[in-house]
Amino acid sequence: MFLTKITVSKTDVIKRRLTDMYQWKNLIWKAFSSKERDFLFRLEEQDSNYTVLILSGQRPSVLSFGSWELKIIPNNFYDQPYYQFSIRVNCAIKKACFENGEKKRQGIRVPASDVYEWFKKKGEVNGFKLRSVRTDRINKYISYIGEQKLTHDGADLGGVLEVTDKMAFKNAAINGLGPAKGFGFGLFLLKGVSL
Repeated sequence: MFLTKITVSKTDVIKRRLTDMYQWKNLIWKAFSSKERDFLFRLEEQDSNYTVLILSGQRPSVLSFGSWELKIIPNNFYDQPYYQFSIRVNCAIKKACFENGEKKRQGIRVPASDVYEWFKKKGEVNGFKLRSVRTDRINKYISYIGEQKLTHDGADLGGVLEVTDKMAFKNAAINGLGPAKGFGFGLFLLKGVSL
């Protein structure tokens, strides 16, 4: 696994017209040769620049924007019992519905008051339990695909988790947690800790 950090000036962001997460995803995708999106990313805005963190199974090609740093994640990184974590999740529950006689899955937003319970349940099926958790921020993220406006509710959560099932947790850490991973959600930022 590879963790890539890209630092991009706000001037470059304006020049490239990177106005939403869909445009960021499409730009990042150019660094990979696969047709399927097999990376997770998270975008953070600072005073004078943006930082993009990307987790991927393949080494990205360095594109001609920003400053790139690459780290190889060792195979045993996910073997630790406790992690300090930060994650931006899209809190939604997929429900089956019918549209024009066809069965579809629609995301139902989780109210802000229920984010903790939603995340706790995600942990139960993804191999971890929460030792501590805090909600750092809840925001709406808007993207456009052509004329279609997409709105995602995102919650930034942090704290300490305990791994209860190594394989399930590693799968969640590598593949992301929750929906809208292609829009910058679901990437665990992890640091092993001892309690």
